[in-house]
Amino acid sequence: MVSNFLLKRSFKAIPDYEVLEKIDDGGMSVVYKGRSRLTGALVAIKVFRANMAKDPTLVKRFQQEFRATSKLLHPNIVQALAFSQDASTSYLVMEFVEGESLGQRIDRAGRFSEEEAIGIITQVAQALQYAHEHGMVHRDVKPDNVLLKGDGKTKLADFGLVKDSLADLRLTGPVSVLGTPHFMAPEQYTDAAHVDARCDIYSLAATLYMSVTGQLPFKASNALDVIKRQARNELIPPRDVVPDLSPAVDQAICAAMNPDPAQRPASCLAFLNNLRPKKPAGSKPELLLPGAADTVAAHPDLPSVAEQRASVRFPCILGTSCTMSTSFHPDSEDPAESWPAIVQDLSLEGIALLLGRRFEIGTVLNVHLEGATPNDSRSVLASIIRVTPTSYGQWLAGCTFCKPLNEDELQTLL
Repeated sequence: MVSNFLLKRSFKAIPDYEVLEKIDDGGMSVVYKGRSRLTGALVAIKVFRANMAKDPTLVKRFQQEFRATSKLLHPNIVQALAFSQDASTSYLVMEFVEGESLGQRIDRAGRFSEEEAIGIITQVAQALQYAHEHGMVHRDVKPDNVLLKGDGKTKLADFGLVKDSLADLRLTGPVSVLGTPHFMAPEQYTDAAHVDARCDIYSLAATLYMSVTGQLPFKASNALDVIKRQARNELIPPRDVVPDLSPAVDQAICAAMNPDPAQRPASCLAFLNNLRPKKPAGSKPELLLPGAADTVAAHPDLPSVAEQRASVRFPCILGTSCTMSTSFHPDSEDPAESWPAIVQDLSLEGIALLLGRRFEIGTVLNVHLEGATPNDSRSVLASIIRVTPTSYGQWLAGCTFCKPLNEDELQTLL
């Protein structure tokens, strides 16, 4: 418990919360675990250091963190609940996440398996994609800002350096440096005010690098050495550290950590798509159903096999986006809501989507699917018929297409 002296001195401006203990101590702020006196819910209280309050730019950035996170309503983003400022102190109240950071977990137990790491990064990527689609760039993605809950859900925290293109507060000068060297994109050193989503993609890949190797991306003794190695593209490929890492993950990380932003994936969902092995051009997709490939090859003309073919599910791990359709709800006043998703499998009749939020059964989604070329991309309406929670805090939605695909359309998507 926090001493009464500390409570009286530092928290007289927080009447609605009981402060329990300190949980983090940073350069600009101190974070405490607290409890709402109104609801009893646990919260995290981020208190701005008094000596920082003299800098108006830092104060505005603290305020912007609240504005940003209060607008980003995503299950993989730590939610801001309240903000207050007076002559003596400023504080931000956020949801409390029980668990440890990704950085703490790696320090304690070492690297993750490839599958575990991708499960974590998938959730962070969906959170970032959601933020990017709302005009915000995080600019400080790193293992210490990824929180792991006991139920497997991952939360992205600390939007203190967020760039909000909609707010345009101009809090960052043209030569400002923001971020953490090992996980910061090179362009943030020279012009942090004008970076875009690709700097977060770099940081996301660097976070995955440490997750699968247990090591920092660059072997350097200081920040200047890191900058030099980044500029020369001297990243040690993760497979050189962990030989059994898959080639697809190795290549995806190296591509996303290219010092040239133009050479990186254009979005977080594109980065996720690169983590899966690609099939050679013209190759036939594998069938998920055991023995189905042999059956189709041996009896291509049997009607029963042709009927089964329509519902065969093909593995199709790619990033996409969904829009909740309101066209079937004419009385709805809610604007269309875009939501990042990961396609798990695909058939002529339907699709399985991994989502960060739960949609009700019967919801109609407008799903944008990326084909082999821009001309092959298409949007399809799909109705949710089944929703299943996953072991890592997301939702798997089974959907049927309102209009089934034909064979050619399916092939271009695979």
